[in-house]
Amino acid sequence: EAILMQDAVVRDAANHGLAQKVRHADKIVRELQDLSLGLRMVPLKGAITKLQRVVRDLAARSGKQIAFEVSGEETEVDRTLVDLLADPLLHMVRNAVDHGIEPPSERLKAGKPAMGTVRLEAMQAGDRVLVKLHDDGRGLQREKILRKAIEKGIIQSGDTMSDAEVFELIWAPGFSTA
Repeated sequence: EAILMQDAVVRDAANHGLAQKVRHADKIVRELQDLSLGLRMVPLKGAITKLQRVVRDLAARSGKQIAFEVSGEETEVDRTLVDLLADPLLHMVRNAVDHGIEPPSERLKAGKPAMGTVRLEAMQAGDRVLVKLHDDGRGLQREKILRKAIEKGIIQSGDTMSDAEVFELIWAPGFSTA
């Protein structure tokens, strides 16, 4: 299509009919491009439905009471992006349930409701999709993270590390406090 538009024969004023046909073909090609891009867009709902089952199953297995709240499940993203997001989202949700949300007895002792909440939000942010995951659990435990990082040889000592630096350790390959 681009080659045709640049061709001297098409641009020649004597071939007005041919130029008009090529412009019409250009319009059809652009519409097909838009349509094909639209076909790749899918809502996040399918991936989120799987996460709801995971939360329910993990909560039942661990004896925790957890509400999984979702907003933005109709947010559309490229099909490839859904596949790329699936594993990291699953990992983060599992961590929120396994490590973040406390058992009901601990939550009650801390003055919290027995039922914990894990919330997933998805939204369009300009030409990007923003996905946020929150839980109302105990949060990151600095000393436990430091102990494990030292035990695994990731760091030698955490004496001079800020909270932010310690919390970044959870992203180290193979790191887990489980």
